[in-house]
Amino acid sequence: MQFTLESTDPSGARAGFLETSHGRIETPIFMPVGTVGTVKAVWPRELESDINADIILGNTYHLYLRPGMEVMEAAGGLHAFQGWNRPILTDSGGYQVFSLAERRKLTEEGVRFQSHIDGSYHQFTPESVVDIQRSIGSDIMMVLDECPPGDATETYAANSNELTVRWAERCMKQFNATTPLYGHDQSLFGIVQGVVYPEIRRRSARQLVDLNFPGYAIGGLSVGEPAEQMYAMVDVVTEVELIGWAEGLDDEGILMLKTAALFHDAGHTIAYDEHEYHGTELAKKFLPDYGYSEEQIEKICDIIMATKLPPQPKDIFQEIICDADLDYLGRSDMIPVSNTL
Repeated sequence: MQFTLESTDPSGARAGFLETSHGRIETPIFMPVGTVGTVKAVWPRELESDINADIILGNTYHLYLRPGMEVMEAAGGLHAFQGWNRPILTDSGGYQVFSLAERRKLTEEGVRFQSHIDGSYHQFTPESVVDIQRSIGSDIMMVLDECPPGDATETYAANSNELTVRWAERCMKQFNATTPLYGHDQSLFGIVQGVVYPEIRRRSARQLVDLNFPGYAIGGLSVGEPAEQMYAMVDVVTEVELIGWAEGLDDEGILMLKTAALFHDAGHTIAYDEHEYHGTELAKKFLPDYGYSEEQIEKICDIIMATKLPPQPKDIFQEIICDADLDYLGRSDMIPVSNTL
């Protein structure tokens, strides 16, 4: 699979396309949901000719339960089963398992759950979820992840993310140890988790990038958290990075910026006055545990202090964080964002 970036916009919007064995996917894209092998009330020819959908979604949990993998493999995979020759993405079933809170049990090995159809017991592991998606034959597969509720505590979110990352590593090992069944390429994506906690989100993203997935999803949003927190998480993951890439910074420079962005308002947890200084103290306390050098931490602290009002940036890093910190002032959602601060 290959992604090509065609255009960017100061708002942060991007346009590009993914190339898969079943064709090109223009991005951004609306993906019709074909949960159990069909988009309800829409014929495949309408999806292709009238709607011109580049990709549709299938659901691993539902397809596993019905019609089952024996039928799926006999049909030659989901493309043949539903008469669709364009790309398909399958989720891992993690969200559906999350929705079965009263019927499932999580362990390090995986998740044991009861079918919503007949109450029978089943188990998903990172390895079995990869095998199921091999049987389905989707172009884009997803790792097994835990999807915590939107009101989960920070401690729960952190522990959940570590479990998701360990599962992701096992999924990648199983993916590399197996091959596609139907003669076309498949790709496996990681899923960033962390509920509404910026540090956990960033840590999740770094850990998954280290596993070298070809693509990444932002998971665990729209599961009960307030909308403004959902949008804040999307902002915090993207704004500093977008400006940094546009300015030509390298990977380490982007890491310095994103880390400073995380800590620059964290000092509010200690005191409102001089919160930038308190943010640097938190950075000095926690960052050594994540392998940051003294030189990197000093650089991050300088970037944080540049956001103190009135801003007085002295280099490109400090200019970028000052711009990103006030990015919402130039957007159409300025008033709603301001009201949540």
